Amino acid sequence: MAITPLDIANMALGVLDEAPIDSLDQDVKPARLLNLHFDLTREAELTKHAWVFAILAAAVAGSDTGSGAGTLNFAYELPVDCLRPLPLTDNGEPDGVPIAWRQEAGLIYCDRSGPRLIRYVANLTDPNDWDALFTEVLVAALAINRRTRTRASGDHGQHPPSWPENHRRRARRGWRPRAGQGPVRPDAERDLHGERRRMVSRRRCPHRPDLAEGNDGPHPGRDSQCRPGV
Repeated sequence: MAITPLDIANMALGVLDEAPIDSLDQDVKPARLLNLHFDLTREAELTKHAWVFAILAAAVAGSDTGSGAGTLNFAYELPVDCLRPLPLTDNGEPDGVPIAWRQEAGLIYCDRSGPRLIRYVANLTDPNDWDALFTEVLVAALAINRRTRTRASGDHGQHPPSWPENHRRRARRGWRPRAGQGPVRPDAERDLHGERRRMVSRRRCPHRPDLAEGNDGPHPGRDSQCRPGV
């Protein structure tokens, strides 16, 4: 089944338990924000990793800049759909011998003459060209952007602000609950060092109203009738 950018946007809204939209051009706040951030978020997530489905190769003719032998004097213009180039090798293949190179804006400089095979991460805009894992990552990233804007307005909605971030981490790698993970008990608090400690419940001593009984035993000097819970 074909997937559209609208489907991706509605998946992000579904992560936040928000109502779906009819179009990215719809004049409602969720649609406006998602439409504003969709392309930029997609490009950012593609650029962060060398996604296998997004790696393309192109043979590029270089030009000699005349800066001298033994220097990075051959310049190659990157393809228009290149988000970032991958490290250059002598034969253009991943298992080739790495060669010296540098990037300046839309040009690559190396010490080898062309044409040269350059592998790069391409800016793929069609959701049907993405794999399922990248789709999950993009959905979570869009949800984070949406939640961040909602948090700035003071409305956290049903989920805490950190919830979309957790969703993206689970999409990128398997999630396992850690031991002790869960809500803080109401009878605990954190000290100045961030450690949890139990709050000791206090009761008034029936023999000395001006003293308080604790869970650590009777008051010094009192008889056995002064016990916790009396």
